Amino acid sequence: MCGIFGYAGRNIPDEDKMKTALDTLRHRGPDQEGIFSDTETDWKLWMGHRRLSILDLSEAGRQPFVTPDRRVTVAVNGEIYNYRELREELEKQGAHFRSNSDSEVLLWGFCFNGESFFRRLRGMYAAAVWDRRNSSPRLLLLRDRMGIKPLYYHLRAETLVFASELKAITALPECREKTDPVALDHYLLLRYIPSPLTIYKNTFKVSPGQYAVFENGKCRTETYWKIRIPETKFSGTPEDAADELDRLLNEAVREELMSDVPLGAFLSGGIDSSLICAIAQRHLSAGKLKTFTIGFETKQEDESRHAAKIAEYLGVDHTCEIMTEKDLFAILPRLPDIYDEPYGDDSAMPTYLLSAVARKQVTTALSGDGGDELFFGYNNLSVLWKFAWIDEYVPRLLRRCGGKILEKLFGTGCLPGRCGAVVSYDRFDDMYGMISGIYSWLRFEHLTGRRFDSAHSVLRRTLKEFEKQVPSRYLAPFLDMALYLPDDICCKVDRASMAHSLEVRPPLLDHRIVEFAISLPFSYQYDRRHGGKRILKKVLERYIPRTLWDRPKQGFSTPLGDWFRTALKDSSRQLLTPETIHREWNFNPEFIRKLLEDHWLERRNNQYFLWLLYVLAVWQQKKNPNNP
Repeated sequence: MCGIFGYAGRNIPDEDKMKTALDTLRHRGPDQEGIFSDTETDWKLWMGHRRLSILDLSEAGRQPFVTPDRRVTVAVNGEIYNYRELREELEKQGAHFRSNSDSEVLLWGFCFNGESFFRRLRGMYAAAVWDRRNSSPRLLLLRDRMGIKPLYYHLRAETLVFASELKAITALPECREKTDPVALDHYLLLRYIPSPLTIYKNTFKVSPGQYAVFENGKCRTETYWKIRIPETKFSGTPEDAADELDRLLNEAVREELMSDVPLGAFLSGGIDSSLICAIAQRHLSAGKLKTFTIGFETKQEDESRHAAKIAEYLGVDHTCEIMTEKDLFAILPRLPDIYDEPYGDDSAMPTYLLSAVARKQVTTALSGDGGDELFFGYNNLSVLWKFAWIDEYVPRLLRRCGGKILEKLFGTGCLPGRCGAVVSYDRFDDMYGMISGIYSWLRFEHLTGRRFDSAHSVLRRTLKEFEKQVPSRYLAPFLDMALYLPDDICCKVDRASMAHSLEVRPPLLDHRIVEFAISLPFSYQYDRRHGGKRILKKVLERYIPRTLWDRPKQGFSTPLGDWFRTALKDSSRQLLTPETIHREWNFNPEFIRKLLEDHWLERRNNQYFLWLLYVLAVWQQKKNPNNP
């Protein structure tokens, strides 16, 4: 795992500025630094790489990798799991490798096969490829299919600056931009900022399964893979599906165990991480798998006792550390530096602590991320299902008119009125935003004084990919797969783990497993009688008795509700003053005052709404002095 940073344009800033920006990524790659520059043509490049050594720990693995004629250069962050078979093929084509690094296959694969080679890669990766074999040099920025690894770029005045994290880009004064109001609106609705948006204007994320091409001062994006609903669904029985998933999981886990440094796994005691740990333990050639859990003093947030039972059954080398509220609270001031833009998922804090615990013993760890999104495991699906049923069986005009009548009669302060507002939605993404969003359409209007522009949102663009192929009942998991998974879950884990120089690998996000999950009949994923994760549970039963893991889903949460009545009460009052609210964001101060008072007096639990605003205020105070 590594960090990359680079600058392409007609003129390159001085070396000291470039190195200062690269140094902001030292936590991603504390082991080595590598630099490449090319000033031989009108279009110039400076590329830096910070390395966390996982495979080929020798000097030969230092990046960027460059061809002998200096015409092609690559810098990679991540892991390519099928690099051995790719290397064998490339050597037959004439490639001359100088290392045993998995990343070097991208250099020679691109040299021999161009962009088509991207579709051959299996793994998690973000990469920059400099190609000046033709008269017009090109810079390609590549991101893995599921968006496990991050890659950002800033584009302005025929110049492109790219990096693994935003902090490296904003380290250059000329790249510091004002807040993008469209991105801020998405944050208020979703609690994260979806690709390709970032909180800054003229600055973007490379979207999952895409690569950006910068040539002659202009940038375009190309898609090499995306989530597609296959024309022919899986035709076997549920037991056949479990057999195939079992086979794919074993193959993915076996590949992801490759490492020249100590390796372990996260174990929460839930379905996903328990299955990954069980398979990993079977494939270890010697010794016990090191597994890691954190527990909390409060039983409501603590899952450690469940993880301990699973660990005992599997016979792994298990470590659990109990964290206090003070441990969690100490992370708050660091959040803007870790995430670089507003990020409202409070589980980032326990993920940060878990990564710190694991890093004491290992350099890379497996995780169970992706199971809920791929196999329909979230609790909100049952709520969305009910409203989607109305969408499928009630004519749109009748549904909308009936909903608006209910909303008008009762108002949105009570359940019938809120249900009316929900069913009167225009398109499914509106309903998804109302139910799945932290603020929802209604609270967004109260906060900002206007409607969320759903017609031009990332949600609407994403919905168009699926709505003609997927029944309304099952649209939410596909929106989660395409947006929530890369830009909330993967973002959370990448930043929290890399802050400790820990690499985290999610076998469930192997694209072969993703494609298989999408191919399953929807009823194999979820139905009203069995709930979600039907096939995943069938596989887990083969490894661990159901009595050890069959229980209600529990999130990786924090005691936010209590914090806003105690430790965060004064600071939230100071940060969310009417003057600040109006000056910085033009929000409705009376609405926020009501949120705070209702929560303090325990009239309503507003913890997640307040957390979203609190994180935004902390970020604003620390990271964005140029906001208008």
